Amino acid sequence: MIPDRIVIEDQTLRDGIQNETRLLTTEEKLEILEALIDAGVRRFQITSFVHPKKVPQMSDAEKVMKMVQKFKEAKFYALVLNKRGLQRAIQSGCSRVEISVSASNTHSIKNTGMSLNEAIGEMKEMLRAASEHGLKVRAGIQCAFGCRYEGKISEALVLKILEQQVSYNVSEVALADTTGMANPLQVQKLVSEAQDICENRSLFLHLHDTEGKGLANIFAALEAGVQCFDATVAGMGGCPFIPGASGNIAEEDLVLMLHQMGIETGIDLNKLVAVANHLREIFAKDFPGKVSKILNRRDIKCIL
Repeated sequence: MIPDRIVIEDQTLRDGIQNETRLLTTEEKLEILEALIDAGVRRFQITSFVHPKKVPQMSDAEKVMKMVQKFKEAKFYALVLNKRGLQRAIQSGCSRVEISVSASNTHSIKNTGMSLNEAIGEMKEMLRAASEHGLKVRAGIQCAFGCRYEGKISEALVLKILEQQVSYNVSEVALADTTGMANPLQVQKLVSEAQDICENRSLFLHLHDTEGKGLANIFAALEAGVQCFDATVAGMGGCPFIPGASGNIAEEDLVLMLHQMGIETGIDLNKLVAVANHLREIFAKDFPGKVSKILNRRDIKCIL
């Protein structure tokens, strides 16, 4: 049964900008964040505690976490990929983290410098530490639907990792189509299996539109009962360690489709489009999102 309301986690200021060479200042991030909150967005993955030389856009992670403390109406998560990142997050006052591991050995090595087995071992230590510090944890699995380096990823492996994560009593889980290789039937099958493991935990999907199947995969997940999705404004972003892995789900495209289907999001589409326009101006480039380009025109109509 398709849900009548869904939750969107905005990842514009984390996944969305991480590949951009034009570095945003903390003040510019604040301006974008304020506009998104004004548009009705209430949940964010706002930064990642990673090596600043590898991902320069995230070099101000501590400042960003301090910046968001005043926004009581929204929830803020930070991505951590190793014990050092978790330690930094805790020291910054972060109370919500995503602890994520890749189901692809090759991607894991390129993304974290650890093999899959090493990364799983570190993940378990991080989950224990996060629990000891009272953090709310969203446990994530990257490359859950395929890998550009390895091709097909074993569904059994993904579910095994998920079972390990759930055993640490995490609050939420997330399956990521990091490389944008998923198809609707695959999404429905894996999601159905994952929901049995998740029990009463929220299941998020982090889908990319690299092959143009993003919204089709969203619909397949909705039919399977998924109520939580990640997105970035204008479809920005992509993993810097995967060739051609550009194109998150464009948040304004997702919101329009959901509203047309009678599904509530709490987000003002026109204000979201204004943020997309602003981002195109800041970076002086186009992004994949379609709806903002349509709504910017006055000579054509769009069913809202």
